[in-house]
Amino acid sequence: MKKILLIDDDRELCEEIRDLLRAEKCHVVAAYDGSTAHQLIQKDDYSLLVLDLKIPGMNGFELLKIAKEKNRNLKVIILTGSPLFFQANKMPEKVRTHSPEEKRRLELADKIINKPFDAENFLNDVKSFIGRYKKA
Repeated sequence: MKKILLIDDDRELCEEIRDLLRAEKCHVVAAYDGSTAHQLIQKDDYSLLVLDLKIPGMNGFELLKIAKEKNRNLKVIILTGSPLFFQANKMPEKVRTHSPEEKRRLELADKIINKPFDAENFLNDVKSFIGRYKKA
């Protein structure tokens, strides 16, 4: 079973995402702050990281860097409430409020999704990243 690490300080959203993914037989581990997330990243291997960038205890950009250094093959979905402009609905064309270093780290993500998001589209993205997507 593929493991997914979900990092977001919005506990209600985490529960909704966890329920959605567990219905698809995914093993989901959630962290609500950066220090817990950092410990989980160091302790275990994950197939997918779902990460909110604004979390207490550690910068989400730093967590992203640490996670990708540990596992270059890790797939990453960033969930954000920050205004991002998209090119082909994938990577940011412009990011208004982030430093050049943070912009480079955003490029480590496989998908960036603005909150609120469509649950069905999110689930399809997850399935494609963890190898469970079956094309019709």
